[in-house]
Amino acid sequence: MTDAFPIIHPQKLRPEDVPAHSPFVERALRAAAPGDEAKRAEVLGRLASTVWTREALEAALSGLTDTTALGMKLRMIRRELVAGLAVRDASGLGDYEEVVRVMSDFAEVSVDAMVRAHTRELAARHGVPCDPEGNPMDLMVVGMGKLGGRELNVSSDIDLIFLYWTEGETRVTPDTPDARRTLTAQEFFERLARRVINGLNDVEGPGFVFRVDMRLRPNGDSGPIV
Repeated sequence: MTDAFPIIHPQKLRPEDVPAHSPFVERALRAAAPGDEAKRAEVLGRLASTVWTREALEAALSGLTDTTALGMKLRMIRRELVAGLAVRDASGLGDYEEVVRVMSDFAEVSVDAMVRAHTRELAARHGVPCDPEGNPMDLMVVGMGKLGGRELNVSSDIDLIFLYWTEGETRVTPDTPDARRTLTAQEFFERLARRVINGLNDVEGPGFVFRVDMRLRPNGDSGPIV
């Protein structure tokens, strides 16, 4: 007796055959080594053998404080990372657990790096946001949906909610001696949130880092962004 619904095991590809079945991987290889077939083969081998870790992602961004340079670096990493995951998954070298772990780590590292870099730029101009007692405040970012469950795939957007502790205003500190125009904490964190969203979401050069969805915040699109 045969099963009415037999289990179909998809055929795995050799890594070198993946570009013929994936226009994205093919484009990524051409961008990495334009006009050089031997170099593309070398890049493909590296993509197939690389297992990204959170530590490797953080190391790749180490020392990047300029927001423009950071945004471009993140876009380049994403292109290589997603191409590598496609090659590893299609050839059986990786699996679902690797995909969602790497993509979730990349999202968390990217958001953290963007918040830090844009906070420094805004604070240099406006000072550090502090509560009424003078204690510095940070922006907290909560990942919802698939990011909150650490199950992002390569095409997932990220659902975010931005929070800060209490009302206050920016103050000049020894690290921000040239700050001039004071902002309320709400104004500061709203500007910061929009910078972070645009830094991740805008399509530039190699593409985008992540599409950002803010509709899960209280009152959705009609609610305050922070």
